[in-house]
Amino acid sequence: MNGCASAATTTVNVVVNQTVGAPTSPFGTLSRCQGAGTDDYTSLAILATSYDWSISPSSAGVISGTSTTGSVVWDAAFSGTATISVSSNGCGGTSSPVSISVVISATVGTPTIPTGTTSRCISGGIDVYSSTATDATSYNWDLTPLAAGTISNLGIVTWDATFFGVATVSVSANGCYGPSAVSSTTVNVYDLPTVSFSGLGTSYCIDNTTPVQLTGSPAGGIFSGTGTQANTFVPSLSAVGNNTITYTYTDGNTCSNIAT
Repeated sequence: MNGCASAATTTVNVVVNQTVGAPTSPFGTLSRCQGAGTDDYTSLAILATSYDWSISPSSAGVISGTSTTGSVVWDAAFSGTATISVSSNGCGGTSSPVSISVVISATVGTPTIPTGTTSRCISGGIDVYSSTATDATSYNWDLTPLAAGTISNLGIVTWDATFFGVATVSVSANGCYGPSAVSSTTVNVYDLPTVSFSGLGTSYCIDNTTPVQLTGSPAGGIFSGTGTQANTFVPSLSAVGNNTITYTYTDGNTCSNIAT
């Protein structure tokens, strides 16, 4: 040994990795109809080495995958809201999970029988009908025959003023696997009764106190007007000049008509 000291230098590169980032919100189907099938969801996190995917409730199905994609196999019997969650693994451990909700809708139900007017007298006008169905997103309304009038997508019927007979109001529901079966109700639209009366002459003297017998057809109606008393007309109780006598009759369908 010569007593001289020597030193050796070694350089080591040390890589300090950043903590794994939080995953992005899973991207994929957010709503679907009830039934078996598969949907893929994707997410990405900075410096992630792997991913943990989960689904709840467990009755919704199963999810697999450890990469940026998680594949869900849906249970055919499940409907409701499922939660898809993902967390990322890397430096610092496992990130907090990020989740989305997926709505699985059941098959649309058959609408209830429409409620609303089921009998009416001939005339124009509007009637409103209503119905409900489970898991419906909208409804399809129909009115037959075409001569009866029109119906809106809200179940509002505008009747044709000249129609009488039997009309049918029908509805089906839209939704998963729709449209549904049709539910209907019938509407009886009655014609007005034919009304007339007899017994009046064309002119009378104002001092005539003798009651004139009036006969309405069909029987059972009501006479009205100046000078009428029950089923008679008394000239002396009327006014000088023209007088209007009216016979009003209402039938068993509560439809009324008049004769003058």
